[in-house]
Amino acid sequence: MKTDQWWRDKWVPITANGGGDHHCIDLDPYFEGNSSQVIEMWHDDEIRELVGDSFKECFNIIVENLENGTYYLVENDGDLEFNFWGFNREII
Repeated sequence: MKTDQWWRDKWVPITANGGGDHHCIDLDPYFEGNSSQVIEMWHDDEIRELVGDSFKECFNIIVENLENGTYYLVENDGDLEFNFWGFNREII
């Protein structure tokens, strides 16, 4: 989805990579879509990729991939982080 807005008030960040990039719950879709869909927000790109139709779908992806070992948590300077950035629908 391409938007003319860099940021919208009703995008709620749920992840961060420390560089200004986030996955956000979109509570007010710009075009078609579901309220609570999850998008990627890269600070230097005007494209906002849809990564899940709902927060529940994305949360289920995280849980399943933690259980099957695709995702795991690593310690980085005292913080727990996923082993890589992003949601991957194709892994499931």
